[in-house]
Amino acid sequence: MPQALQSIKDQAYKNIEVLVADGGSEDNTLLIAQSYDFVRIVSLKDNGQTDGINKAYSFVTGDIVAWQNSDDVYELDCFSQVIDAFANHKVDIVYGDYRLIDHKGQTIKICKSHNWQPAKFKTGRFVPLQPTVFWHKRVSDSIFPLNEHLYYCMDVDLFAKAHNKGYQFLYLQKELGSFRIHTQGKTSQYKDILKVLQEHAKTLRANYNLNSVERIALFKNLTRLFLIKLYLNIKNG
Repeated sequence: MPQALQSIKDQAYKNIEVLVADGGSEDNTLLIAQSYDFVRIVSLKDNGQTDGINKAYSFVTGDIVAWQNSDDVYELDCFSQVIDAFANHKVDIVYGDYRLIDHKGQTIKICKSHNWQPAKFKTGRFVPLQPTVFWHKRVSDSIFPLNEHLYYCMDVDLFAKAHNKGYQFLYLQKELGSFRIHTQGKTSQYKDILKVLQEHAKTLRANYNLNSVERIALFKNLTRLFLIKLYLNIKNG
């Protein structure tokens, strides 16, 4: 969490509100959050990450919204670039490129995203990485609360529902965030990766009426993604 909050503090754009959802943690989460004067703590008992996001969201007042995992960070000047993108384009959701980093914050790989392509998204070939995604509050107002039965892929569900409602996505060809790979991560182990991809497939099938060709493509694409994630975790674990 310190790196995540520090990456927010270091942003040039300062007109922000930061809500830290704490469901009764017994570690030093509250002490860390309290050390940053721009943080507002939402300390309510929750039933997991998704419920925690929902509870914190009820306190959001800003127009541009995002959520960030405590292990991940924003790139320098990310907020200014996102604000400019919304100001210069009639879009509802902005996302960008990202870095994969190790537990020390060292870059493993720079990952390029691409323009929003529904066919690829529906078949698991592509998904905007959540630490780089920002949206107008009207988007989440029309979709929230997030599905609390989803443990991993609430972001995929959010994007699918936003797409089905006709909201417009913009790919910003800049590095906006970093996603950390380490052995303590919620998606770091073999069984966890498998559960993520199973939930990913289930989430897409729940939001789209996929035909047989699309279902086969979904299976192939998520199998390929499973092998890539497994290789990266073994290599950097």
